[in-house]
Amino acid sequence: MLRAISFLTLALAVSPAAAVTIDGRVTASTYAFDNSLTDSTSSVDLHSYTALRLQVSDLGHRALSLTTYVRGTLERAESTEDNPAAQFYNLFLRFNNRYADVRVGRQHVFAGVGAGTIDGARLDLKRFGVGLTAFGGALMPVDGYAYGSLSDAYLWGLRLRTDRLLGVNVALSYADREREPTEYVSAGKFSGFIGQPQAIRRQLLGAEASRQ
Repeated sequence: MLRAISFLTLALAVSPAAAVTIDGRVTASTYAFDNSLTDSTSSVDLHSYTALRLQVSDLGHRALSLTTYVRGTLERAESTEDNPAAQFYNLFLRFNNRYADVRVGRQHVFAGVGAGTIDGARLDLKRFGVGLTAFGGALMPVDGYAYGSLSDAYLWGLRLRTDRLLGVNVALSYADREREPTEYVSAGKFSGFIGQPQAIRRQLLGAEASRQ
């Protein structure tokens, strides 16, 4: 999904259209230290980190934009091979107008009892003081370096809200999430368990009320 979003964004950016607005920030840091392998030998380890925040607006349409935050790491050491990696914290296309806000890609969701980072979609609708949020997708892997898989972990839910109830903001939310635990390939230190633990599924229902 992330690769498809990148290709689509590039195609929209280079197509004949109105000016594209790009807003971003890049930060980088590097540090080195001596790593003592034994009492008589040592090596110099070098760690580099680069972070990119980017928002591209007006992608062929005034309401269409791309948002991403990615961090790259590179570790150089005499004792190990180089291991460059890129971790996407978010990367999503967004269509936003007066009535609808649609996001597709890797994104963080916080909607009542539904919270997490998913590779999926989110829809926000608002009209006449009533709002509806619907979302669903695969939960981001714990290490953040791969694509989420619905067979391993998922999150979906709804949130309905209104501010027309006697001046009180009221919301109801529901979320369904499940993650396949990591398999134990060796005995646990305390449990002695080996194998695949049972998946944990949570179905949550919440209610909110506030008055300004």
